[in-house]
Amino acid sequence: MTYKDEYEVARLHLDPSASASLKLQFGEGARVTYHLLPPFLERLGRSKKIDVSWGASAIFTSLRALKFLRGTAFDPFGHTASRRLDRQLRDDFIGLVRGLISDLTPANHQRSVETVNLASKIRGFGSVRALSIDSYQDALRDSAVTV
Repeated sequence: MTYKDEYEVARLHLDPSASASLKLQFGEGARVTYHLLPPFLERLGRSKKIDVSWGASAIFTSLRALKFLRGTAFDPFGHTASRRLDRQLRDDFIGLVRGLISDLTPANHQRSVETVNLASKIRGFGSVRALSIDSYQDALRDSAVTV
């Protein structure tokens, strides 16, 4: 079970197919700027993202190398409310799937598949993600499935 955290974003941006896609879409000399809000700046009260262009590759390379910190007490991103919620959603989903599997019958198979697919409603980042999580949880309640 994975979710898109800072380490995964770094891995995706460093994937050679990502740069090939950018070159194909915008040309060889295109300048890429990333809009980032590092958690430490957010904790200092900054709510506006910063633009990063020239150092983005180094930042992403460092993050990719630090992936081993994920889930440990030393993970600088793991203590944020967003990451705690991601882990809780993951754990709840695993529990939901285990429960559905234990009660699976031919009669409830389609409903179980539909219930599991509700998790695909969770998308976005920040306030967009919060709304999609609310939508997912409402849909779970409406399906009368408990986690």
